[in-house]
Amino acid sequence: MIKTNKLFTYPALIIFISFQLSACAAESNGLQLEVYTGQYSGIGENSFTLLGENEAIQIDSPWLLGDGEILAERLKSNGRELTHILLTHGHPDHYMGLAPLVEAFPDVQVLARQPVIDEISTQFQSKWVHWEPLYGSQLPIQPVIPELLIGNNIFLEDYEIQFMDLIPAETMDAMVFYIPSLEALITGDLIFAQMHPYFADLNNPASWIGALESVQAFSPINLVYPGHGPNGGPEVLDEAINYMQVYQDVAQPGVPLREFAPIMAARFPDYSPTFLWWTRGPGFGIAGPGPLGVPEAITDTLPPHLMQGEPPP
Repeated sequence: MIKTNKLFTYPALIIFISFQLSACAAESNGLQLEVYTGQYSGIGENSFTLLGENEAIQIDSPWLLGDGEILAERLKSNGRELTHILLTHGHPDHYMGLAPLVEAFPDVQVLARQPVIDEISTQFQSKWVHWEPLYGSQLPIQPVIPELLIGNNIFLEDYEIQFMDLIPAETMDAMVFYIPSLEALITGDLIFAQMHPYFADLNNPASWIGALESVQAFSPINLVYPGHGPNGGPEVLDEAINYMQVYQDVAQPGVPLREFAPIMAARFPDYSPTFLWWTRGPGFGIAGPGPLGVPEAITDTLPPHLMQGEPPP
């Protein structure tokens, strides 16, 4: 077992984590959907397990190896054979914790679209360099490279899982998964529920709105499971579209982060603020968090070694 370093957890996410660790988030006619929310990253990334009678399919993994180990143990305790792991997109917080799952289930197929495979293959080292100062040995040294996912659906025993490729939103290439028997949509980072989204990749709210509207082609949608934050009903989609519309008005080109971030925080006071400020990375760029006006509520949660320029434990 990999020793899990003690990492930070943002207080604003504790309620999300407590809620999302429920044993079974949805069930219908024998198909179960379970949610695992990362406990050690501080950003509460969600991954999802679909459980049939004898087999299981995993959608995304946690970010850190410690969380991957916890999820692997949970999957083994379910008593099903994990046949596939499907990835929504190629950001580290949804694939870097794969290794413990693959070690626990050596025959599992890890699948993704070709652009996601390319992103993981070519960008893993740069992402590792970017995040190692924050997470140290909790990051893998080598990535698990997925195989190619083809088609528009896959079956878990008799249960269909449909998927759709997205136009650019949070990232350039991503997909969502729809489970008709549960009337459930798993969105990956298309949606950050009750949290400010992460705009560092594309910062294109207009395209993001288009992606959000496109998934409404799935019907009916009674349950929405975001990549970050608590699940809910169809209103989660509406709230995400509303946020993008406000952001599009407030964070126009030429308006710096230090000016628009406080406005967005005031417009959405109940949203976790982490990603609103974190889009500059864990060190907030060469300027540091102070000159950018990052609130103490954020800087106080950062590991001391990061603030003091020391290596991680």
